[in-house]
Amino acid sequence: MKFPQRLCFVIGLLLVSSGIYLMLPKKRQHDKISGQKLNRRDLEKHRLKIWQTWSQSEDQSMCIQRSSGPPHHAEISTFDLFASTKFDSTYDGQWEMLRPASSNSGAAEGSSVVPRLTVIVMPHSHNDPGWLKTVSEYYSDQTRNILDNMVNKLTQYPNMTFIWAETVFFSMWWNQLDDAVKAYVHRLVRRGQLEFVSGGWVMPDEAITHYSAVLDQLIEGHQWLWNNMGVRPENVWSIDPFGLSGTLPYLWRRSGMRNLVIQRVHQAVKAALSERRALEFYWRQVWDSSDWGTSDVRNGRRDLFAVKHFEDVDTLAVEEQDRNIAPGGLASTDILCHVMPFLSYGIPYSCGPDREVCEKFDFGRSPDDRFEREKYVEDITSTSLAANAQALALQFREKSLFFKFNVILVPLGDDFRYEKETEWDRQYNNYEKLMHYMNKRQEWNLDVRWGTLKDYFKLVRLEEKKKNNLKQPIVSGDFFPYSDKDREYWTGYFSTRPFDKYFCRDVRFLLNAADQLNTLSYALYLKWGKREGAQSRFFRFSSMLQQARRSLALFQHHDAITGTAKDFVAVDYEEYLLTAYRQSQDVIRQVIQGLLTEGRVDTPIVFLPVIVRANHQDIPRRHVLPISSAGRGTLVTFYNPLGQVRSELVHLLVDSPAVQIISSQAKEVLPVQVSPVWSSKLNGATAEERVFEVSFEISILPFSMVTVILSKLPGNMPLSLGGNTHFSSISVYNEAVLIVPPSLPFEQAPPRPDWVEDILVSNGLIEVALDPKTGSLISVTHLRSGHKTHLRSSFQYYTSKKSGAYIFSPAGEANPLFPTSRHISAGKLSKPLYPSTPTIRVLKGELATFVDIAFHSIIFQRLTLYSQPSHLAGAIFIENTLSIQTLVNKEVVFRFDTDLENSDQSYFTDQNGFQFIRRRTLSDQPIEANYYPMTSGVILEDTKSRLTILSAQSHGCASLQQGQLEIMLDRQLATDDFRGLGEGIEDIKTTTSRFVIFTETLLHKHEQVPPSAPSLSASLSLPALVIQDLINQPLLSYFSTVDSDIFFHSVTPVPPSALPCDVTAVSMQSLVTDSFEYNGTLLILHQRGYDCSLQPPWLDDPTLFCAPSDTHLTFDTIFSEFSVTNLCETSLTATVVKRSLSTRDKLSLKPMEMTAFRFFF
Repeated sequence: MKFPQRLCFVIGLLLVSSGIYLMLPKKRQHDKISGQKLNRRDLEKHRLKIWQTWSQSEDQSMCIQRSSGPPHHAEISTFDLFASTKFDSTYDGQWEMLRPASSNSGAAEGSSVVPRLTVIVMPHSHNDPGWLKTVSEYYSDQTRNILDNMVNKLTQYPNMTFIWAETVFFSMWWNQLDDAVKAYVHRLVRRGQLEFVSGGWVMPDEAITHYSAVLDQLIEGHQWLWNNMGVRPENVWSIDPFGLSGTLPYLWRRSGMRNLVIQRVHQAVKAALSERRALEFYWRQVWDSSDWGTSDVRNGRRDLFAVKHFEDVDTLAVEEQDRNIAPGGLASTDILCHVMPFLSYGIPYSCGPDREVCEKFDFGRSPDDRFEREKYVEDITSTSLAANAQALALQFREKSLFFKFNVILVPLGDDFRYEKETEWDRQYNNYEKLMHYMNKRQEWNLDVRWGTLKDYFKLVRLEEKKKNNLKQPIVSGDFFPYSDKDREYWTGYFSTRPFDKYFCRDVRFLLNAADQLNTLSYALYLKWGKREGAQSRFFRFSSMLQQARRSLALFQHHDAITGTAKDFVAVDYEEYLLTAYRQSQDVIRQVIQGLLTEGRVDTPIVFLPVIVRANHQDIPRRHVLPISSAGRGTLVTFYNPLGQVRSELVHLLVDSPAVQIISSQAKEVLPVQVSPVWSSKLNGATAEERVFEVSFEISILPFSMVTVILSKLPGNMPLSLGGNTHFSSISVYNEAVLIVPPSLPFEQAPPRPDWVEDILVSNGLIEVALDPKTGSLISVTHLRSGHKTHLRSSFQYYTSKKSGAYIFSPAGEANPLFPTSRHISAGKLSKPLYPSTPTIRVLKGELATFVDIAFHSIIFQRLTLYSQPSHLAGAIFIENTLSIQTLVNKEVVFRFDTDLENSDQSYFTDQNGFQFIRRRTLSDQPIEANYYPMTSGVILEDTKSRLTILSAQSHGCASLQQGQLEIMLDRQLATDDFRGLGEGIEDIKTTTSRFVIFTETLLHKHEQVPPSAPSLSASLSLPALVIQDLINQPLLSYFSTVDSDIFFHSVTPVPPSALPCDVTAVSMQSLVTDSFEYNGTLLILHQRGYDCSLQPPWLDDPTLFCAPSDTHLTFDTIFSEFSVTNLCETSLTATVVKRSLSTRDKLSLKPMEMTAFRFFF
């Protein structure tokens, strides 16, 4: 047991001995919520109570009001920085990077007195876990050799240093070591020769990863390092992701890290930072208004994220210095960031601004390798030493002019370097000669030494303390888009291989639910007195989930989720995802059966997932559930992974229209809508005879399960009189024939092959108009207020000029893929690639209306309008299924032209699903330079209205004209973009993308924000947060055809109001020892801010079954059914204990912040 756990345990015993009240477990009651039956009447009472709370929430601190300016007082915002940057190129396509004025150019010759300069030379090796080879191939061929040599050579050269970032590779290597070698590695770590940086499982992409998945891989890596190496990383090394997010610095800071090195920033932006002497800065969140320097420090309060109980005394000393010397006004999210000034992290761009000079000091190339022979550099000799030392010293001096302090970092490495022993020897021996010579020349005033990031940042912070007048600037925002040269922008990978991006999100929500259920299963089995069963199941499930978690973590790598690996490597990643998907589903179905039988039936497993993936290359499919007249029928159990009550429509496929849905809790027959399923989605209008879609509303408590029974209608009841079973009516446009089996009771309108009037679809709250000849949305009207938003959708395509896996480089503006009238963006009619008219099929029902549109053989689109519950009825749900295998060198976008007047051409995109940040379209820059990553949503608004598009997967997006948004859906590229991959993207798969679109009006007028000080961030409304949760964490459904009374009807482990609407449980993962024994549970809560100035379509009655945040949230209220002990607040990765808590202590959550807790059941 590690020290933090022992501390928590001791504190827990003290609390018990002092008489602190601990909740006693209560008797389990099936089918009950707080002693009442789960039925719609009680849920409605609960909802009305919640609504009264929500309607008064504008005065609460959790509600983020609109601001006329940024709250953070950052000296530099990247929003303004990009707008003022000079995007001019010099010769050879390189971005211009002016050298700072130097008065010490002759310093190496002793021509003037120069300040002392400390140079940290830092060997490193960047190891991609998959790119041109698979992760296994890289490990076997190269990485294993690098790490083997590292132990030998760092032991042989005791002053040499090395850093390592990729925990996935280090864990693979560690598992093959004997104890003697492990002892040597521990010694290198203790001596400071080997430093672990970042500590994540991989070096993740920062554009299109979801923050929850990034945090998962960070937890996995940090826990592995702490359990095996006894270290907590302090410094971040993010040198290869293609652009830098503003969200990840927050995750790193809240995980106990304090310093950061980045590389791939647009070279023109680097030049703009250099002009401001801002290549080192404190990176602050755009929403952070806290003042660490003027409050916490003056009051003598420790940094909330200082490393406590850390055995490294030197680290504590540096942390103490950091706290005391921080410039006034630092905020709690600030992290010190170093930007590498030149084009790459390789040796030619490391020692100084002159590449031709620096590459002469790369002694790692071999004369025996035909690829490296021309770059081979001879060893330093006694005759060449002086001249080489002088040239290198001059580069050091010139590099130092880019920074405020007389300390520079000189990384010495590149991709998969130090694979051979000779490279270690030659780099060490030659640099030792150079260092010794330079340090002896007193007039040069140099101190050149080996070191790590820890050594470098320690010196920087000491310099900062000495020179109080030289303060590092504060910067907020992010660094997208990225360009390295030739005016080519790395914005294509935002949308490359969208199948895999969607697959990743699928795996993440399944794994999150499996982690929750594994935790709840362990707690409930203990509560039921089944300790042996709890431990054996926990062991089995945790081993499976660890494998799944590490597979998902691997896919966050910046060449995996980005889609920028070779075809066969992409397949390898997909196999990892498929394994994780199936492992998560196996755990979930076993837990469901165990909990529904109260631990009495573990085998055989009779529950199956409703949704399955047959292989790694096909989209998910739904099982067709049997409806039997014999027995109890088919059981379907739903699990809610949210911490709030949810109510929504669910959709299942069944083999009979004569179906009724019985709630096994309230024993009532639920209203159900039966709709036809088309024989072909893309051709004609023929309904299946033996497959049907049923839709019904389900209400379910937080982290709970409910079961419904699908059974056949009584034999003597005609289908047309099916009680609560309702049948959709069918209307077909642009088809002359509608074929429906005569035995089916669907009401059918005559086919309308030549319909010209708008198709109007309404659910009582909103009315949607569609163009019958193009299938495009035309407008959305809020029926109660009369507010109408013109909203024309279309599918467009770009033709590639030089696009590749990374680069988006179109030949010109987008053209329509299908017919589109009133082409707003171009102001003229454009010839479509496919001139055919789409087939439109409208299924109107009591609970929902479906509009199915077949665009040629390329795209099938389903629009869904729900009639209830009302918070869903105000939105349009869209699902696109794309098959663009025939569209060579085309990049397909989903575009919306609206009448919103964002006259400054600004809008908001989300960052990693964590926050929304303002973007502005730069009219003097090309299309590709105005594309940004969108992980889960985009917002377009003016002074009166807001359009929000939420997404279930990552894409690239842009707003190229006033009132316009476009989202890139998929891209097929036959050519390489010369960024190392060596091939195009042609492994195109049928891909699904899901969106939710809704419009909201501002409750009251706001003054126009001055262009010089716009609000840099935005927040969703509270109802929008609820919808975002529903699409990002969907209900899980599992079915069984076994006829047995042994299954209970529900499992309700927490109360109805477990978490407020605006708090999400990012993780509820149980930690394990090396032998998979239970080691506590990590609960991470994210308190999201929300915007109270927006009015949803329902005006005054949203069906929200949860309340906004209040001050009464405690562990006693969340886990009232369990005994919780040893409760501590920790860093996000649970490696730093911040404070101990009682279960009755109020949880002080703040808007936008994440808070982590570790406890034991």
